[in-house]
Amino acid sequence: MNLVHRVPKKVYSQTLLIFTVITSLVLTGCMSAPKVELKKMTAQQRQQQLNNIDMWTLTGRLAIRTADEANSLSFNWQHKPEQQLLLLYGTFGNTYAKLHQSAELATLELADNKVYQSHKVEDLLLNVLGYPLPIDHLNYWVRGLPYPGEQSVLTYNSLGYLKSIRYQQWTISFKRYQYFDGFNKLSLPKQITVTDGQVTLKFSIRKWILGTKL
Repeated sequence: MNLVHRVPKKVYSQTLLIFTVITSLVLTGCMSAPKVELKKMTAQQRQQQLNNIDMWTLTGRLAIRTADEANSLSFNWQHKPEQQLLLLYGTFGNTYAKLHQSAELATLELADNKVYQSHKVEDLLLNVLGYPLPIDHLNYWVRGLPYPGEQSVLTYNSLGYLKSIRYQQWTISFKRYQYFDGFNKLSLPKQITVTDGQVTLKFSIRKWILGTKL
């Protein structure tokens, strides 16, 4: 039995016209999107402005790769002085890990309802994950800042933006910067890679938000 039906010519023409219009609008929108030039400033000027951002929220994707496994998760990271909350969750919103840190205590909750606590967040992550994650340093690195008071090797691009940081065994590479609403035309990191040779973190930041709900 032949189940193939011919589409009426009129319907086909209308469908083709609609598809063409939609495609044209999408392509026009992509082609007409203005390219925003990043503002050139000295490294000292940028550092002063970035240091003023002490309450923020980040959302995006985080890829984690070790010698044994690789994972890609969504994240929501809220930070303010003396307190922060990092949520890692999957495609359908299932929370895989919840890390809360205050001045006194760090708490890690996993998807299997197990809860781990320690007074030092780096010790907590090392004991649970089996590899170190310098969370306190990441608070600065994600903003495009070196960790204060410690020796780091810094390289800058021609605009005065950090291109890379070398700190102990860690290498932090800033792949891209972008302007985000609410930051007074101050460009912030969009793509960051952090690695020590054992673990590699790749941040793809979707949104920077000034402030937090903490």
